[in-house]
Amino acid sequence: MPVVGLPTESLRQLVSPDLTDEKLDELLDQLGCDVEGFTTVRRLRCPACRTITERAEKDELLGACPECLTDAGDDPSGFWKMLGTARVIRMELVPSRPDLFDVGGLSRALRGLLGIEQGLVEYEVRESGLAVHVDPAMGNPESYRPHIGCAVIRGVELDDPTIRQIMKMQEDLHWALGRNRKFASIGVYDLSAIQAPFQYRPVGKDELEFVPLATTDGQALTPRRILEENPKGQGYKNLLESFEKYPLLIDSEGQVLSMPPIINSHETSLKPGKTDLFIDVTGIEPRPVAKTLNVVATSLAELMPGARIESVRIIRDNGESATPDLAAQIFSVSTEAASRLIGVPIKTDRATELLQAMRFGTTGKGDLIDVSVPAYRNDILHEVDLIEDMAIAIGIANLPQVLVPSFTRATERPERITAQRVSTTLLGLGYVEVMSLMLTNEQDLYENVRLLDPGDAVVTENPASREQSILRTALAPGLLRLLSENRSSGIARKLFEADDIVRIESGLEEPVQKLHVAAALQDRSAGFADIKSVVEAIAREIGLRLEYRPSGKGIFLDGRGAELFLEGRLVGMAGEVHPEVLENFSLTVPVAVLELELE
Repeated sequence: MPVVGLPTESLRQLVSPDLTDEKLDELLDQLGCDVEGFTTVRRLRCPACRTITERAEKDELLGACPECLTDAGDDPSGFWKMLGTARVIRMELVPSRPDLFDVGGLSRALRGLLGIEQGLVEYEVRESGLAVHVDPAMGNPESYRPHIGCAVIRGVELDDPTIRQIMKMQEDLHWALGRNRKFASIGVYDLSAIQAPFQYRPVGKDELEFVPLATTDGQALTPRRILEENPKGQGYKNLLESFEKYPLLIDSEGQVLSMPPIINSHETSLKPGKTDLFIDVTGIEPRPVAKTLNVVATSLAELMPGARIESVRIIRDNGESATPDLAAQIFSVSTEAASRLIGVPIKTDRATELLQAMRFGTTGKGDLIDVSVPAYRNDILHEVDLIEDMAIAIGIANLPQVLVPSFTRATERPERITAQRVSTTLLGLGYVEVMSLMLTNEQDLYENVRLLDPGDAVVTENPASREQSILRTALAPGLLRLLSENRSSGIARKLFEADDIVRIESGLEEPVQKLHVAAALQDRSAGFADIKSVVEAIAREIGLRLEYRPSGKGIFLDGRGAELFLEGRLVGMAGEVHPEVLENFSLTVPVAVLELELE
């Protein structure tokens, strides 16, 4: 998990001056944050692009700016401008709680646990009078990034540490909610540098130019050149390179605010002083966009007390809406269910107290409590999530530890013992073990390996993406996908995986789960004989007498593949991968694969 360093002095200012390091460590542990410890960091500014970065005192100075890549020279201490030091607490980010990634959001949660503030925080959202016009073409396949939400934060006073905290919050939310900017990306701008109304529209790859953020030479680039030459463009070009047109946010004077999800413009960058902020979040799904905007707006309001949140009208052809929408969502929780799941009796008054300590609003006096969930919480989807928060408020360590009434002795399943022996054999042969996702897609599992879909795969309902639409029925295609995604790391590679597959079998009501092993050898001379020797090594180790029969499967070259039988039953396959399959996975070096059922 990524690690974030939050300044302890800022936390004390927003929580309590009496908050000790020991108490802070205890509270973060209660919230489920894995604390790495306290340290002192140096704040450094790049003189070329003015980006602020942090380095622990014990660490060497960076030899180049991570944003603009300007070389720091032989003496980095003469390059970086020192902005002072800060004591920080380092902790791993909790993916389910992006509202805790920054000082503002974390201080809000800590004040609840300490009893300084209780219940739901209600943020007033006024109208800004600003509007963003969304071009319908943003929903077209050639420029698809249709969703946008915006907000204004007024009455802000920025200094270098605050700007750094805003930048870190953006980076961390891009990871957690945005899935590396694919589902949501954030832009924060100086409102005084832009003119409303704004347009969110696609542009041609070379239609216009603007100066990207953190540019040292002030050179304006086209969107195409940004993807080719800018460090941020090169890092995230995979999100746009398949499009014919790229999304841009532009003001009424034609000035570019940003090219989502890649980079903002240089002219709208944040600078120290009093100002107002304009925020946008764009993405391909509405929920991540809305939740990310809610987290950013409310966290900034907490970080800078006195700041005001204002809404922005999002105008489309089919109507308009105002963002951010900070209305609470209403759930119900049963005290009887909470008592049963947590394991301690919890009456209504106690349940209300616990929920309010976790910054929820509550109403109701009977067994069923209506809970107002704040708009910045992304993890509350069910009553059980609220009960978990009640347990956190109690403190997991404070719950009674009761032994189960009966004990059973665990033993390892026979097929797992077999899998371990097979893994040891493959490791001894120089193969590297990998772990891939159970979810895959029809193209990789069938089409790319020249197989017909037999209809035995479990299909996921409402998949998060097209790449994860079914459960795998074989391991070998996943190894080919891994080789494809890592094809730049070398030529000769040996990979294997021993894990479960799931498939539907006729006559059974439920899908079956089977333990398989698959191995892939990629080398310029890889052939059937090489992979057959691996099959023989596995068979000797676990005492199998396998029969080889010619395979007609399309994944293999004619005459260079075999199906593996054990006592007349088909249990696997091995052979040299067909060139067309290699081409489908963008592989240029021969590959031989095997797959064997271990049940």
